[in-house]
Amino acid sequence: TLAYLAHKLDRRHAHVARDYIRTACPALDEAQVEQRVRKAFAHLIETTLDAEWRAARVAPERLRDYVSIEVSPQAQAVFASGRGLVFATAHCGDWEVAGTVMPWVAPQPLYVVSKPPNNRPLSIRAQALRERFGLRLVPRNGAMQYASAIVQGGGALALMLDQRPRRGGVEGLFFGRPALADRSAGVLLKRLRAPLVVAGAWRVGERRWKLVVDTVIEPAEYAGRDPLEVVARVNRELERLILHEPDQVFWLHDRYGVRRGAQPGAG
Repeated sequence: TLAYLAHKLDRRHAHVARDYIRTACPALDEAQVEQRVRKAFAHLIETTLDAEWRAARVAPERLRDYVSIEVSPQAQAVFASGRGLVFATAHCGDWEVAGTVMPWVAPQPLYVVSKPPNNRPLSIRAQALRERFGLRLVPRNGAMQYASAIVQGGGALALMLDQRPRRGGVEGLFFGRPALADRSAGVLLKRLRAPLVVAGAWRVGERRWKLVVDTVIEPAEYAGRDPLEVVARVNRELERLILHEPDQVFWLHDRYGVRRGAQPGAG
């Protein structure tokens, strides 16, 4: 019911979600697009309520009981090496679970780049929930000034790279359409020689989740190559994460700058 009301009343976000979904899922008809827009609102609400449930009912040391974990051999080798690294992920599945369960997967101290909600009470609550499960938060504005110390000190920096950057972005193709992309991952891989590890967590049942840590992009793969090639590779990985469970995606981001005058996607 809440998702239905949000879909009807929040026309701004519904509009950008339609555009995003039409671009990423061109085979859908208009009825299916509207259904997925509603599911995007529902997913946001469910993810928020799940976070509150975990805070009230699950002790941090018991969270692992609710999450199955799948880690590729390449990722296991990176974790075992003790090197600093960068996690790359998107607003799909349950990104809060992905961050809070990661200490059971990788020994590197985890720092998550986070943009707090504009609503101050919500921001305070989100901070409290994340810190309860041991997350170290880095503010999105100015995050790169901390990145070198974190990665070179053997830590892991988690970046949500599917949002449209407000400044400093580079243009690339996202689902075949020009869009500004965050260049942070490429900079860290090239300058600090930090491996990029792609991860995501999805709901697989009633209050059950699965964390998948699979792809590793090593700095040697892009030595001497244009940093834009790294951006293109990261975009492809994000597309794969998003399409893994399209009904568990936060499609409400203005990924293509529609509200800023960009042309809506086909469909």
